[in-house]
Amino acid sequence: MNKIIRLPDYAFQNNTNLIQLRLANNQIKEIADHAFYGLSKMKYLQIHQNSLKDMPTAFSHLISLDELNLEDNRLAHLPDKSFQFKDKLTTLRLRNNPIKSIGDKVFTNLPSLLELKLSEVHDMTKFPDLTGTRNLTVIQLDRAKIQSLPPDLCTDLRKLKTFDVHSNKIGSIPKMSDCKNLTILNIANNELTSLDGRLFTGMDQLKDLTLSINFIHDISEDAFVGLSSLEYLNLAENQISEIHPDAFKPLKALKDL
Repeated sequence: MNKIIRLPDYAFQNNTNLIQLRLANNQIKEIADHAFYGLSKMKYLQIHQNSLKDMPTAFSHLISLDELNLEDNRLAHLPDKSFQFKDKLTTLRLRNNPIKSIGDKVFTNLPSLLELKLSEVHDMTKFPDLTGTRNLTVIQLDRAKIQSLPPDLCTDLRKLKTFDVHSNKIGSIPKMSDCKNLTILNIANNELTSLDGRLFTGMDQLKDLTLSINFIHDISEDAFVGLSSLEYLNLAENQISEIHPDAFKPLKALKDL
């Protein structure tokens, strides 16, 4: 462990061939705007376990960045353009930051990003705009205050394999037929009242569906049509008063209910 507190402007101007930079486990509180000037070839930046409170504008110099680790800092807000010009970014790690809010378009135009994980962003009421960020395979946005999911969610995110939005304020599920690669879906602890509308038609890869702690009041005959590979279904702690006798008939592979 070192004790670096600040990165000054042009700190690496004589190291323009750097591909990887490890700055983790320091005490960095500030990164000057041009600290990374000249590092256009750098692909991997590890700056986790520091004391950053604000997103550095210096990241704009890192146009070839593939992996960015910002875990275990003190970031409270992610403004728009935080990751601008990061069209090669595949991995973004933000865990264990006290993030309370994000800009509406902070995650737009990240065509190579594969995973988006944010927990306990308590001021986030809207699902983030993911325009131009279409290759995500994992989305985890739990313990926030998201009120709704976009109706074209699966049209834009056809490669999704894991979708976890538990512990929000979501009142309904859009049709998810185009999420054909989805294997895990967790919408527990929300405000769902109904599963009507053949929401899961065509989702024959889904293995794990968690809908516990909602306000679902009945299970219709076609509620689970399309879930031929489902193995785990959790409906605990709802307000179910009626289940159609054939409701679970499509679930040929079910092992745990």
